[in-house]
Amino acid sequence: MIQIVAHRGASATHRENSPASWRAAVAAGADAVESDVRITADGHVVCIHDADLARLAGRPDRVADLTAAALAGVTAGGVPAAPVFADALGAVSPSVPLMLDVKDETPAGLDALSAALPEPDSRPIVLALHTIESVRRFAGSGHTVLAMIPQPGLWAAFLDAGADAVRLWERDAEPTILAAIAARTVPIWVTAGGGGTGRAVGDIDRTAVSRLATLGVDAILVNDPAGARQLLEGLAA
Repeated sequence: MIQIVAHRGASATHRENSPASWRAAVAAGADAVESDVRITADGHVVCIHDADLARLAGRPDRVADLTAAALAGVTAGGVPAAPVFADALGAVSPSVPLMLDVKDETPAGLDALSAALPEPDSRPIVLALHTIESVRRFAGSGHTVLAMIPQPGLWAAFLDAGADAVRLWERDAEPTILAAIAARTVPIWVTAGGGGTGRAVGDIDRTAVSRLATLGVDAILVNDPAGARQLLEGLAA
């Protein structure tokens, strides 16, 4: 059965990238939990998708321009807008893979992230990286490297650089490209929804789940892990 990755936690029912969303995802039986990570002005890893606080907190400040202490005082929905990385580690059981969508791939950002990562043998971490240079840096690190390829035709270059798995957008999950990647015997992850699907990023429906299951995708990133689990179990019944 396809593995379910909770996109920004159980973000369909909880504030995205929050301890509550991560805990809810684990409780829903997600096979892995995703969080976005960025770096503060003083080199701390925090969990937030956007580069600034406008959407979540109604402030124009950029995460990279604020210290961790300053960010700690900014809330959204009554909880920190950008929880520290330690909160994600604490909310997700060490037995459940934690996927980190790395939003700052500057050398300094990757240095800060590397310093904050737990030892590879202490818990499973999936590093979702968007550039070939970043993949090369973490290849062989002991952490799983997931290639967030910007264009479907680049999957081979990312694998050649040392990626362990490939992430596609749902619109790009077509039989020809899936067969080519599968021939390299690496897992294929798909982010549900997004451009070309008529659904928001992370949203799923029965037709999409059935199609991806038939195509042999290994994992799907979804906003509602409990709902996705029900859909998959319904298909298997």
